[in-house]
Amino acid sequence: MKRVFCILAVVGLLLGGSQSASAQKSGELLVKGGVGYLSVYDLLGSLVVGLGTAFSDEEANAESFVPMLNPNLSVYWGVSDKLAVGASLSFGYSSARRVVTETGAVCKSMKVFYPSLCFDVYTTYYRLGKFSFYGMSGFGPMLYMSEQTDEGVTTREYKLLPAAHLYPIGFSYGGKISGFIEGGWGAKGLVNAGISCCF
Repeated sequence: MKRVFCILAVVGLLLGGSQSASAQKSGELLVKGGVGYLSVYDLLGSLVVGLGTAFSDEEANAESFVPMLNPNLSVYWGVSDKLAVGASLSFGYSSARRVVTETGAVCKSMKVFYPSLCFDVYTTYYRLGKFSFYGMSGFGPMLYMSEQTDEGVTTREYKLLPAAHLYPIGFSYGGKISGFIEGGWGAKGLVNAGISCCF
């Protein structure tokens, strides 16, 4: 029985000690670096390409859409033990092409690059030891840059558009340096994962 109490006491001390070191506190700086997949802009692009395939002429034998991984960097300042504010810089890129059957040549292609800067609110829901459950949201500007080639003619387009993201579900595990994974909607992707560090 004493052994059980000793084990419970050690576990309690470990959880209590790691809790204070695992999550961002008031006045601390949290830096997160991640890689996301399938941002909202990638999903819109895949939808457009899919509709194009459905209504394309018989000469087109293939249309493909290739979303890339979206690297991102976030910095937050702890206002309290539950709330932090900061910003996220995300880089998105995707491409699409259409191939003609007879020649096998690409008759149409498009490349899109869309970096965005969102100002975020980061909320910690619950902490237990090294485990943290959180959510975040933000909005800001996005620079939309596209390059489209159609029958050898290339056109470029630049737009400044609004960007936003909402990630209601996020999990992190670790101490001052921890791993995280989060899911939601926005510029980072449907799923975003990486490493964070508190200073």
